[in-house]
Amino acid sequence: MLNGDEQSVVTGLDEVHIEGDEPATEDDNDLAYKGITLLLTNKWDESKELFGKYKSHSVLMHYGESFVNYVQAIMSMEEDKMSAAKGGLEEVEKRCRANLNNFKRMKKKSKSSQQQDAASQEDRWMSQIIVADSLLLQSVLTFSNQDMPSYIKGGWLLRKSWKIYDKVYKEISQNFEESKRNGKVKVKVESVDMPDPDDSEPVNGHAVAASPPEPSTKPASDESPIELMSKDTLSRLLGAVSFGYGMFQLALSLIPDKVLKLIEFLGFHADRDAGLKALGNSDYQLLNAGS
Repeated sequence: MLNGDEQSVVTGLDEVHIEGDEPATEDDNDLAYKGITLLLTNKWDESKELFGKYKSHSVLMHYGESFVNYVQAIMSMEEDKMSAAKGGLEEVEKRCRANLNNFKRMKKKSKSSQQQDAASQEDRWMSQIIVADSLLLQSVLTFSNQDMPSYIKGGWLLRKSWKIYDKVYKEISQNFEESKRNGKVKVKVESVDMPDPDDSEPVNGHAVAASPPEPSTKPASDESPIELMSKDTLSRLLGAVSFGYGMFQLALSLIPDKVLKLIEFLGFHADRDAGLKALGNSDYQLLNAGS
């Protein structure tokens, strides 16, 4: 039997509650879709208001608000908006990392880990994807300063983002392929290990030697979390991580030539076609999820 604090961790992405706010009665994914639709139809204020209304109860909605601020900052290139956007993304990253730490702590405390992981695996993946997205967008804002310390730190943020995308994309893709054959799949994943937020951070603009990101080859253990997850859920998650991967590749392809040597040193190679392909796959998966 779980106590109140444990139950709040297991049943959702967040246990954050702010007095006076009303929790959303609609699914977070549906609300986020509406918010992005408003953004794409040039209804900036309505989109930001929708995301802001529920951000206290949903890290997904919190990220949505930060994304709107990011787009506005990039379009205006105003220093105060760029700074505010970066701060918002850092808050989302910290919130997701706190959730992931809660999941790990719960697994250690409880003997019925499989039941708890069954209720939270989707949220774990989503938290990891949001962290990767936030790091990617922070890197773009950092590069905009156009000085060497910013280029170095931006590359460091890109590296951390890529390590998460690579791991999560492989996990979800593998399970999705199995779900296409069986409709539902017993999900097995590795333990939730995230790059440390302070791992190898550049100090005073000086680069820290880092090995290029390598694909994760460690197999899931027999004691890994197990959950019967539907094809529709996996399709939506695959669409989300494919979108981030596609944005990553496009961001690299848009980086100035003088920065590419630094990026190559960190082990990245811009592939605009791969980015566009991933974004197309993301669109297909998200449109067909639930169909």
